[in-house]
Amino acid sequence: MPIVYRNKPAEATEAVRTGLELMASKSAFKTPRLHSAFTEKAVTPLTEQALPVYNLGLSDIAASPTTKASIHTGWRYTLKQNDEIIAHAETVIDPNSRHLFAGTNEGPLVEGTEKAIKAAEEQSEIKKGNFEARLLFVPALHVTALWLADKERKADFAVPIKPVPSPLIPNKLIPLEDLLVILQEKARSVIESYRDEETLVG
Repeated sequence: MPIVYRNKPAEATEAVRTGLELMASKSAFKTPRLHSAFTEKAVTPLTEQALPVYNLGLSDIAASPTTKASIHTGWRYTLKQNDEIIAHAETVIDPNSRHLFAGTNEGPLVEGTEKAIKAAEEQSEIKKGNFEARLLFVPALHVTALWLADKERKADFAVPIKPVPSPLIPNKLIPLEDLLVILQEKARSVIESYRDEETLVG
């Protein structure tokens, strides 16, 4: 079965549309693809698929190698122009559960996300199952992964998105449980180094 994509919230989609229009009206796009995409003669980019974004904190992953403490922080939209993916647009969810436009990005994560999705689609485990695509961020460890949540609640998978620290391998399918165990070890190491620094300073 193809990877499943959760329906985009109408409020988030509208926030992206109005945010892009506002930036275009102020000529605020400084990155090359978006700058050229919003010229008068260009075809306005379309907001294609969107992935829900989840953040996992350092102390949370250090305490337990699970995603139970992950927070759904917003959505990341793919912007496509003339069948070419040119950038991402992101929304955040505020404390009142409103979807707000947060900005655009055309850095390595744009291409990296698409490569991770394509890599996942080729795997037999994913083809045979029923998985929803999400993005998992662990900012303190500089790790981003495509999170493939099993809708049948059997076993989730992940695909690390370049760049990632070793021993993680970009675009290689890995059981989510294994990924989280690796991240737990790294998180504990980071926290321990913080404690050592505090001891030296103290």
